[in-house]
Amino acid sequence: PKRAPKAEKLILGRKLTEELILKAAETASKEDCAPISDIRATAEYRRSMVYVHVRDALRKVVGA
Repeated sequence: PKRAPKAEKLILGRKLTEELILKAAETASKEDCAPISDIRATAEYRRSMVYVHVRDALRKVVGA
């Protein structure tokens, strides 16, 4: 697990709408992580998984 400070700052104190959830997921995947490519997965794939996991976790928070 790793924190995503820019995504956290984006949502702090705001109502989680679908639009905000998607923006936070995008921020986490593009600005808060620096994945590597290796034999298990490419950096691009890992970035896309950060997006998916953040999106899904925030959706669970709001019960969507």
